[in-house]
Amino acid sequence: MNASELVSFFDEELRKIDRQHINGETGMEPQFPMVIVFMGEKAMEGFPEIHSRLMRIWPQYREELCFLGIKAVDATHEYCRLTMCDNHEERETVGIDELGEEISKLFSLEYHYPSRDQLLLYYILDTSGFSKAAEFTQWIEEIKILKMHCGIDNSAALEIMFLLLNASMGKQHIVASETKNLLSDYCK
Repeated sequence: MNASELVSFFDEELRKIDRQHINGETGMEPQFPMVIVFMGEKAMEGFPEIHSRLMRIWPQYREELCFLGIKAVDATHEYCRLTMCDNHEERETVGIDELGEEISKLFSLEYHYPSRDQLLLYYILDTSGFSKAAEFTQWIEEIKILKMHCGIDNSAALEIMFLLLNASMGKQHIVASETKNLLSDYCK
């Protein structure tokens, strides 16, 4: 084993160690490139808190985690890159093609993911602002458009959706129930 191989070996071993023990929180480092997509203005309101918690667990991944936002603007959707600067949220509007470049960049060697054969996609969708359950279907279609334009292969993507249902009494309860039914149809 030469010096270069020895350095590589120790670098790899250090990456395997769970070295984050901050305020009782622990977390293994991300194993794959990770994209967190906040779908809708309501979901994007949670970005600062989620970002803050992830940075407490994985401060070394500050520049490597990809946070995106999608919001409805008239009859279309607008995409933005979400970042935090001096404890203030910043949103930079980007085209869908730029998002593809951003996601592709996660697979480059300048990032420190131990494995580059999968992509973790987390979708966060809050139904509080929904006036009808069909809005859920529109967001599912938006996911398909995002994946198609960004060149994301279904076989290489591990996807998780956090669906925040507002099931309070009245109209929201009906919308939440209908959304659950649409979700069960989608998962079949």
